[in-house]
Amino acid sequence: MAGFPLSFPLVTGHDHGGTVCALVAQAHAKTLQHTLVVAFFMTLVLALGESVAIQSLALVLETLRLRRVTPAWFFNTCKREALTALPLAVATSVAVFLVVLILDHALWPAAVISASLAVGVGAACLLGISIPTLLHAVKLDLTIAAGPITLAATDIAMLLLYLGITGVLL
Repeated sequence: MAGFPLSFPLVTGHDHGGTVCALVAQAHAKTLQHTLVVAFFMTLVLALGESVAIQSLALVLETLRLRRVTPAWFFNTCKREALTALPLAVATSVAVFLVVLILDHALWPAAVISASLAVGVGAACLLGISIPTLLHAVKLDLTIAAGPITLAATDIAMLLLYLGITGVLL
């Protein structure tokens, strides 16, 4: 460790996720410059995605201790969690739709931004289920790996979906 300051942080999966997110945002710089209102909601997109993924992750971790993982269990869990995430996605999308409509006075950007947020929430829910299940299947220690990997993957997926959809449609 010679040459590094004593406070040099250890690099985790979440740190790598932040770097990838910065690269994704940079790749979508034209979208962010062209439609500035898209940038206003990036922190909400990331925070909401992480919250949904962690909620799904916590439920799956608790279940994985008690049950054997089968494809039927996985698909039933995905369906149950998607139905739980749906009201949150709808409520948040409606709120974002109204805020964008008020800020930008344009129906299409409001619809695109709110819809991309809803798609991202669905993806975050599925990542919160899928990543710990996959790690469990390959016998990795879930208490160490599941949280950081799930959060990093969720951040990346949320930004890719949000900026990708808004970039194409706006």
